Amino acid sequence: MSEFPEGWFRGTPEGGRQPVPPGSNEPTAQWSSGTQPPGSRGGSPWPDQPPNQSRYQSPSGYQSPSSHQAPPYSGGSGSGRTGWRRWLRPRRVLGIIGILVALIERESTGQGKWVHTSLLEAMLSMLDFQASRWLMSHEVAPQAGNNHPTGIPTGVFETKDGHINIAAAGDDLYDRLCRAIERPDLRTDPRFATAKARSTNRDLMMEVLMPVTRQKDSATWIRLLNEAGVPCGPIYRIDEAFADPQVQHLEMAQPVRSPALGDITILGHPVSHGARRLPIQGPAPELGQHNEAILGSLGYDAQQIADLAKREII
Repeated sequence: MSEFPEGWFRGTPEGGRQPVPPGSNEPTAQWSSGTQPPGSRGGSPWPDQPPNQSRYQSPSGYQSPSSHQAPPYSGGSGSGRTGWRRWLRPRRVLGIIGILVALIERESTGQGKWVHTSLLEAMLSMLDFQASRWLMSHEVAPQAGNNHPTGIPTGVFETKDGHINIAAAGDDLYDRLCRAIERPDLRTDPRFATAKARSTNRDLMMEVLMPVTRQKDSATWIRLLNEAGVPCGPIYRIDEAFADPQVQHLEMAQPVRSPALGDITILGHPVSHGARRLPIQGPAPELGQHNEAILGSLGYDAQQIADLAKREII
């Protein structure tokens, strides 16, 4: 089932399109709409705006609090685009969840339904507690760059040879941090003595802590802080991430053999069933590789499939 600008259509054996109303009560049918535009359920104030993945990240509000403040601690200023496809995957995941719920409901009602989501709705849901800050308290989340928006000190800290991530939000973790870095005075300093004070004075907190973290290399701080019970970790490049023993233990890099590329390694599925990750059985198929098997399972005979190929429909 596919959605086009002019409506919903079902494919026909002849390779054409048959109109289908999204509100149809046809038994057992399921329609899924994961549109890039802000939503096509009717009456949209943005009916004719062109779809684009990045375009719907900015009006969701997601881009603002995750962007940078002014230097020196954020590395820049202004609104920054969220990395890669982080805004696109939530729409897909939420669409899949919606489909699964509809399938379960169909078991009791016998009726299918139209499942709808969009990039804008997905990104609004990704705001999480930042949305609640506005909806409940009318507090607009400020730009925090690499730092946590509320739990201070949590973020990126410079070391003698690079950067690390420290998470010391809350009084207990902050107390452990002060003892581990041998600055117990910061625990009672009125500017930082409470979570609210640390949040209010977040920039000053960074100015005080950064000269301390620059005194040792990353590996030393990671060891010392974790031994003290303060979450702390490295900031890896992608090659370093896949070289980490924990990542290798998880078997997320999976070897497969491709007819076109030979022996290659690809990313495994992040969900395991049982004690070990199920291995990937093969690479993604080449274009049209499984046409005959798939169309045959749907009732097309060899002559019909050959006709579709002759007309360059498949």
